Amino acid sequence: MSGASLPLPVVLAGARGHGRVHLENIRRLQHAGLVRLAGVCELRPLTDEELGSPGEPVAQSDDFDGLLAATGARIAVICTPIQTHTDLALTAARRGVHLLLEKPPAPSYAEFRRMADGVRAAGVACQIGFQSLGSDAVAAVRGLVADGAVGEV
Repeated sequence: MSGASLPLPVVLAGARGHGRVHLENIRRLQHAGLVRLAGVCELRPLTDEELGSPGEPVAQSDDFDGLLAATGARIAVICTPIQTHTDLALTAARRGVHLLLEKPPAPSYAEFRRMADGVRAAGVACQIGFQSLGSDAVAAVRGLVADGAVGEV
């Protein structure tokens, strides 16, 4: 994303359930000036209470492709039912939108392969949301082991 100007517009697909965690993180990054919540894709629009205090209008639609186009999103977070991941990811990739995709990434190996091939062909980044890759926990445990805090391993 070299040359991209901040804050980067983000669309969140699936803002209820576990998606609320992503909404909170997007808000945190928005307050830091790194991203802007540009849109939320849900079958039923979020209420003002669910949306929180956006500071500026947030587009809402159940049409993911249309929402990406209307908002100029550079990043999409997909936290929808597993069987929707591949098609949504490929929709974003075709638009040049980078992805954070909730796990598991696809319902089958064939769907994962289709998604991975499409994302690679589009030249966008796609990160799967495995907590251990994005947290300090692994490094903290490694430090405890190195310091002997957990005994001999």
